[in-house]
Amino acid sequence: MRSSSEHHRGLIPARQRRSRETEARILAAAERVFVRSGVSGATVAEICRVAGVAVGTFYGRFRDKDALLAAYFADYYRRAGEDLEADLSLERWRGRPAAEIVAAWVKRRVDRFRARGSLTRAILTYVRTHPDPALRAPAARHSTLVVDRFAALLDGSAEGVGHPDPRRAAVMAVSALEALLKELTLYAGKRSRALTIADEELVPELTRMLLGYLGVPSAGRSR
Repeated sequence: MRSSSEHHRGLIPARQRRSRETEARILAAAERVFVRSGVSGATVAEICRVAGVAVGTFYGRFRDKDALLAAYFADYYRRAGEDLEADLSLERWRGRPAAEIVAAWVKRRVDRFRARGSLTRAILTYVRTHPDPALRAPAARHSTLVVDRFAALLDGSAEGVGHPDPRRAAVMAVSALEALLKELTLYAGKRSRALTIADEELVPELTRMLLGYLGVPSAGRSR
């Protein structure tokens, strides 16, 4: 935790193990509060109550709520990057069929959105509307990482893709998938029930959509 957040603006360096443990407890409590109240609605007092620390202790670690958010977002996207590497490492997937890679990618994203919908919605809403670019920077870096990984996975697949510009194709495919999942999972409650798609249908349909756009050879679609 220390390495991801210690140098953020407004974060007071933790030189003792107890201080680092307190910081970790506050960040974990903040995540729970974000799920319940949203990022904008979360207050320092509520975060401290959930963390079981005094408000004075909070200000001994963070200058203000923005300093907490900078540390939290950096740690959140660091963990997201680690999860991506664990699930879809280049070494593990090199040489596999492109269709298999795309299907695994789609299922992973659907599962993540379903499992952490409230938290993802809270973070995306705040990051998109907050005026401070420093708070949006970790999300931007992670988006680049995600596109780079998807492009590299496709490049290392058994047959590659048929799209004339593989990098552009990766950007468009990832962007389209994320936009659809936000609509179909994060905001599904606001959609007509007639437009609801169950996951057992959603994953194969999204996979088919991406494969068609990417131009995966027909042999790769046989799975």
